[in-house]
Amino acid sequence: MATHDYIVDNQNGANFRSDLNNALAAIVSNNSSATAPTTTYAFMLWADTANDLLKQRNAADSAWISILTLSTGAPLGTLSSSLLSGALPAIDGSALTGVSDGKVLQVVSNTNNSYVATTSTSYVDTGLSLSITPSSTSSKILIMMSVQLGADGADGGYVNAQLTHGASGSETGLITILPTRDMTGIAAIGMGTANYLHSANTTSSVLYKVRFKTNQTGTSSRFNYPSGTGSTSSIVLMEIGA
Repeated sequence: MATHDYIVDNQNGANFRSDLNNALAAIVSNNSSATAPTTTYAFMLWADTANDLLKQRNAADSAWISILTLSTGAPLGTLSSSLLSGALPAIDGSALTGVSDGKVLQVVSNTNNSYVATTSTSYVDTGLSLSITPSSTSSKILIMMSVQLGADGADGGYVNAQLTHGASGSETGLITILPTRDMTGIAAIGMGTANYLHSANTTSSVLYKVRFKTNQTGTSSRFNYPSGTGSTSSIVLMEIGA
């Protein structure tokens, strides 16, 4: 282990050779020492044996930069936090682009197990609804729903369920869930499932609903049918960054 000021003085032959050998020993050992070299130069190396670190002087010759561990050769990024000092700059992501594209930004869900029946041929509320507030107008809303439906009444009656969005009284239909059909007066039961990707184009709260109706006068459509058996319907909303 050796350090040197890298200045070879004018002196007699034996002392000159000794001084030169000390300078060469410092070079080949990367100035290995438990304490920093007294004389430093820009970009010089120092094997800091006290902290097991290889360090290099910065361009201004004003500070040491830790490069890697001496014993393992591991880069600084793998060092224990106990060997790090100083504060990291604040990162707010303002200079980053595209980091949220295709990412799930938030998820909300709701379930409903209340039984509802209707003979209306116009859509009525099932009671299953859910709101989400997108963080960006460019976000997409992925809607996933599963509804327990029933049809009961005259032969050929259908029950339709519809996914809508918008405030109550001004709902806009998005998709219709596959109908369940009553067969020869025998009640039909079915689980309707659907997924839909909606461009909400807003940062205000958006309300999504599942509504239903009967397609034939005199028939009855049922939600969470049969009643009292624990039938449950659900809706999940995911905001997808775009």
